[in-house]
Amino acid sequence: MSGGPDREDVPAAMQALYDRYFQSKAYQQRYPRPNQGTLACVEKVIAACALQRQGPLRVVDVGCGNGRYTVELVRRTQAHITANDISAQALAELRERLDADRIPALRVRLVHGATEELPQEA
Repeated sequence: MSGGPDREDVPAAMQALYDRYFQSKAYQQRYPRPNQGTLACVEKVIAACALQRQGPLRVVDVGCGNGRYTVELVRRTQAHITANDISAQALAELRERLDADRIPALRVRLVHGATEELPQEA
């Protein structure tokens, strides 16, 4: 016995841990805005992929947190984004940001849970 959570309890324990992390505001202090180099790279990839397909590109932001990249990508691209995070607290903050910025719900889909639980059409 390791004294840690049972294997089945790990996702719940991780969700609780990340919810506490977001509530403490430590996440916002550590990551106040997107890294501009990373954002520029992702934008280039989205633009290149968009040239090769018809219709809007679909992007999955895994571990999106409070959406620092999601919000910027919606502003800068035509992509439809699935924002995934294990923290309900982080997704609630992202929803508030999307609403405050009047970003259409059709452009961003929020999915709470582990990455393995993402729907196939994400």
